[in-house]
Amino acid sequence: MKNENKFVNIIYYDENLKFGGNGINKDCQKIEKETSNKIILVDNLLNFKLLLNYILKNNNNSKFLLIVNGSSAENIINFINKNNIQSLFINGCIYTKDNKKYLKIKEHNPNFIVKISIDCRGVINYIKNSLLLEIKNNEKFYINDLIIYYYYKNEFKYFNLYKQLALFYGDESEVTFTCNFNKIKEFISKDKNIDNKLKNELINYFKIFSILKTKNYEKIISTFLKYENFSKYLNELLMKKELIIYEHIGYFAGNLMHSIVEYGKEKSKGIDSGNIFYKGMQLNIVEVLEFLKNRHNLVTFPYFLPLTNKKDFVELVTKRNITKKHNDLFSVIIKIEYLYDDGYEPVVFDLKDLAQYPDEEEYILLPFTFLLLKNIKIDSEKFIVDIDMEIIGRTEILEKEIKEGKTIQYDNNKHIMFIK
Repeated sequence: MKNENKFVNIIYYDENLKFGGNGINKDCQKIEKETSNKIILVDNLLNFKLLLNYILKNNNNSKFLLIVNGSSAENIINFINKNNIQSLFINGCIYTKDNKKYLKIKEHNPNFIVKISIDCRGVINYIKNSLLLEIKNNEKFYINDLIIYYYYKNEFKYFNLYKQLALFYGDESEVTFTCNFNKIKEFISKDKNIDNKLKNELINYFKIFSILKTKNYEKIISTFLKYENFSKYLNELLMKKELIIYEHIGYFAGNLMHSIVEYGKEKSKGIDSGNIFYKGMQLNIVEVLEFLKNRHNLVTFPYFLPLTNKKDFVELVTKRNITKKHNDLFSVIIKIEYLYDDGYEPVVFDLKDLAQYPDEEEYILLPFTFLLLKNIKIDSEKFIVDIDMEIIGRTEILEKEIKEGKTIQYDNNKHIMFIK
């Protein structure tokens, strides 16, 4: 097997996150980018315990490299030894500015701690060297990673996915519909995970896009909002973040965006003033720590994200006030600040007039809208997470420009996305 096809699972433990930790988050980005491996970032012992319990319950064959900051190294290694969970780990690296201070820990654990690194480059080399090891029976641990924009490098790893949606944005021709309808029909027909009745139902929902040529945007949007099987299926496919899937659904997702934007213009449904929205989720510890790892980053959801301005509603759906948490899921509430400015194109739309349940999540945030993940507070005793985000504005309908071969870029000074 070639080296580039190998992988290692990585847990990075650093309690310095409680002091801000922006450098730690940037180190994670750099390590992931240069090694092509995903990191689970952990900030305290309780979350470390919850993570290991989750791994033991859900994955029997995944082993991990451990990166641990110097001041936490002794406690974490003692915890691993005391609880007899060494089998979860391949080996470990202490990441510290003072390598001499922690030499004794390495000497006392020669079969576990194989390196002390004083900089990020050393950690990257440690991981790359680990990739050369023949690690038998190791499985890649699945992490549903957030899409982020490496704004300090002007990179957007998932741009090709976004481009698949933009390629068909506003294309209302019957020929294009027929071609893409045949593709999605074949795709659904071959899906072994859904029964024939649901297959026929989904095919009929996608068929509604044939009315694009009549500009009946309202009908297309209401079909998405009112039929849960349709909206759930389309969003789940978008969540997979796989190019081959986007090649089948790009026409439909792109033109659902187009329909929402055009309906918003016609009916003045685009939100064009400052506002506060909320999104509720129930997430496991790995998903929660993925948000922690990306604090201070630009992130985007690649699907149609329902929002509400009623915090009490999201408290209810996330079971915020239930003492015993079901299946160790966290009650996660995302507060999303929308700082609209003159000249911005709306990215949030009020669609309650078309919704099945207009008193619930009556707003939609368009896919691939970027947000700044400003802060995250995790109370693991109560299984509560509060996240603060801010929507990044845009001065153009980016999809139209991407369709013409342009790329998007972030202006760090003005906090807007623009076309380059």
